Amino acid sequence: FVEIAAGDIHTSYFYLVNLNKFLALGGLDVMLERIGNRDIKLPCKAMSLLLRLADVPKHELRPAYRQSFCERAFAAVKEHVLGFSQNEYREQGLEDIIESLNAVSRMTALCTDARDLRNEMERFKLDMAFHYLQLPFFEARLKGIEHITHLIRVAMGEVSYSNSTGGGSNGSSGGGAWRGGNTRSWVKHKQSHAPDGSYEKFLARSNALRAPHRSQQQGPLNREEAEAAETNPYALALPESAVKGGTDAAAEAATAATAATVAEAAAGDAAESPDDEKPEGDSAVADDGGREGAAAGKGDGGDAAEDDDQEAKEAKEASHESLITVPFMLQWVADNDIINKIFQLEHPEALRQGTKIIRFVAKEQTLSNELLDVIWGASTLHESLQAVVFKLIVDLLDCIRPDQIDYLYGKILSLPSSSYNTQVLTFISDFTKKAMRVRQEKKAEERLYGLDIFWQLLSKEPGERGSSAVINEACDHLEKLLAGYPGQREEFMRRCIANLRGGVLVEVSLSLLTRIIRSFKSDEIPQTICQLDKEHGIVDCILLELARERKEALSQAAVQARLDFLVFILTQSDLMISIPQADRLWDSILNAEHSDLAYQWLETVQYSYLEVDPYGPAVTKFPAFSVEVTEHLFSAKMANLDFATISVEGFRMYRRFFLSVNAHHRLIRRLGENEFRVRDFNLRGLEAFWKIGLSAGNKTVARMALSYVRNVYENVSKKLAGEAQEKRQKFVMRCMAELTGARDRWLAAAPGSAEREQHAEKISRCLSLLASVVSKDNRTRDPEEVHGTRLHLATAGGGKKTPEN
Repeated sequence: FVEIAAGDIHTSYFYLVNLNKFLALGGLDVMLERIGNRDIKLPCKAMSLLLRLADVPKHELRPAYRQSFCERAFAAVKEHVLGFSQNEYREQGLEDIIESLNAVSRMTALCTDARDLRNEMERFKLDMAFHYLQLPFFEARLKGIEHITHLIRVAMGEVSYSNSTGGGSNGSSGGGAWRGGNTRSWVKHKQSHAPDGSYEKFLARSNALRAPHRSQQQGPLNREEAEAAETNPYALALPESAVKGGTDAAAEAATAATAATVAEAAAGDAAESPDDEKPEGDSAVADDGGREGAAAGKGDGGDAAEDDDQEAKEAKEASHESLITVPFMLQWVADNDIINKIFQLEHPEALRQGTKIIRFVAKEQTLSNELLDVIWGASTLHESLQAVVFKLIVDLLDCIRPDQIDYLYGKILSLPSSSYNTQVLTFISDFTKKAMRVRQEKKAEERLYGLDIFWQLLSKEPGERGSSAVINEACDHLEKLLAGYPGQREEFMRRCIANLRGGVLVEVSLSLLTRIIRSFKSDEIPQTICQLDKEHGIVDCILLELARERKEALSQAAVQARLDFLVFILTQSDLMISIPQADRLWDSILNAEHSDLAYQWLETVQYSYLEVDPYGPAVTKFPAFSVEVTEHLFSAKMANLDFATISVEGFRMYRRFFLSVNAHHRLIRRLGENEFRVRDFNLRGLEAFWKIGLSAGNKTVARMALSYVRNVYENVSKKLAGEAQEKRQKFVMRCMAELTGARDRWLAAAPGSAEREQHAEKISRCLSLLASVVSKDNRTRDPEEVHGTRLHLATAGGGKKTPEN
């Protein structure tokens, strides 16, 4: 049953004696009989363990016996597996069936004439995978898909054939190595409890009996190895028939001689070794002989090396002759309609496992449009399956033809806009990025794909677009796509500007145009904006849109969107508004419904610098108005405002332009946002503050204006210290004159009339202003406290205040 190569000094003869005895007693035959027992069916897990055990001595078996055993083992496994009922398959793991076949397949790799047998086993593996794919148990179906995928990887060269059959020194089968008992703790226990030197002796004896892996057997013996072999009690000279090619009778004689030698060596060792040093459960062997056997040479004789080389060559040729090739797997997948069966499972995990199979067919043979229909149809079933299908479609784009990419794009166009959500929009974006890249690589004509879909979505009427979240996400995807494909940005900027000129989808176009411009590099943005204004007059387009407010009553959000975009293009470029444009801007917002928004915007973009985010990507600031435009607006437009109805926003706008104009002419020196020092009392526009303070219907605005007038005469530069006192006296006389005039008109008005109430309010404001001026500590007290102080001139002696007083 067994044989040993001539000159093999590593394989233990004791091991061969026991192995031969085990085989002579029918040990392996009993395993096959147990597997074939139909009365008490053996679980596939136990079957795989038995066959793995049978695989261990495959190198020592005679070729004829090994060939015969492989054929009988495969027949037994096949009959046993096919004898299970459908419900019994539920308890049997496909991996155990495959491992059983792999164990037999590893033995056939050493047979010289087993190619047909190996191919039959590979077909049976595929048949079992296909059978499991059709079982009514989902876990079994996944196992079938997993094994088909594994064999496809073998065919593509991603996994070696030896791995597909579980080849290797540990007998693993791709699904994990079979592990024996935990010997490490046992060895550690032996080492810790053995007397000094006993563990080393035991280890040497164990090494002498251990059969090393075949890869350790090397070339002919050198001189040292030959001398070591002469002293090795296990390397005894045997008759010619004891090596490969000998007769059975000679082998039995050699076996008997070997057994006698082993027994003699063991007896000698037992006589020299104390009883407590003998390892339990093991035969005692000679310490010196074991040590010398372990230290013996690593090579066999020249003939043995040649036999091993021939054996390895035959095994390699057998692996190259594997049935599992790309053409075979393509045909097998097509014949068994594997892809359709995977999609019929309608489960995301099954589809995820089968993605490799679909990609394999697409890459090696290409997919038909009918299969693409099947793939797309699965995306309409439910959301969890849709996510897997979308990812699969994107992965397939580099494996299919450009016309098939267009075919799938047609399927995307068939989706109603009501079905657009985050998952669908993300898929459209990913599809577009991959499809455009693939077309570029294949030098096919460019297509817009998702760019056009997103644009059409944004171009729909508000009721047809979907939620604001969908619109914002579509804008985000469109911006990212244009950033990745800059060649398309100019086209979409032209579309946005065309919408602005036509007054169509203005807010969406402005938002998208802003995003597109931001997708440029930071140093390219100013030039891009200037080029757009030069070619399309983008500032004039916005001013025309603002002018529509007076005619169509635009919403506050619409006005804010137009003003925000105007701020954006002015802050990110060196564009400045001209005087004609400033007039049009002023005329479009004056007396409009949302004029306060425009006042706030003008306050922001006053002659100094626009406010931009200091933490933004580009901290660049550009003046929006030139000196001439600023003075023109202040003197020609703002001076003619109706100060009686001016709002808080309007007052702040006027105050900001007042500071800018007078600071430019060096009449005041600005110390901060609103802080200043007067350098010349001939200030421009100061009279308007008097008008606002005394006539504004909004009391808050009036108080702010009068406080500002008082600050003008208090915050004076040291150079004007001598002139300041005279100016303050004139200021007080102006207050008294306004107070006297208001009193006279109040007396002349009819009691209870609105006119009388207006004059009474004016009197009260004049008195408050005088109180803040003549107060002795008006320079040291808190401004808010000063502003609220009332001069008790009207309440002599603490009496009640009356208009007459």
